[in-house]
Amino acid sequence: MRLQEVQLAEAQKNLESYLYQNCDFRNLADNLIYSKITGVDSVDSRKGNTNLLYSKEYENYIFQFVAYGSSIKESEYLDFENEKQSLITLIDQELNNIN
Repeated sequence: MRLQEVQLAEAQKNLESYLYQNCDFRNLADNLIYSKITGVDSVDSRKGNTNLLYSKEYENYIFQFVAYGSSIKESEYLDFENEKQSLITLIDQELNNIN
């Protein structure tokens, strides 16, 4: 389980790093009307972010992020978490009985 969580965190870090290097956040803010809400002037010359759609590297980072994320959402992970919590509860009960 921890390996999957580490892989997902690494995938997120890779994707964030790539976006920081290659994304035009100001343009994104304009498109989401965030600039208007915050009172920041819109950009006159728009570069856009279509370059991301054509990037194989971006596609690979997205795939990695989705693949690792979906494995964590599988039912086995949730069953493990429930079983772990049940075990913790049982241990707590036994420890309370000793005292």
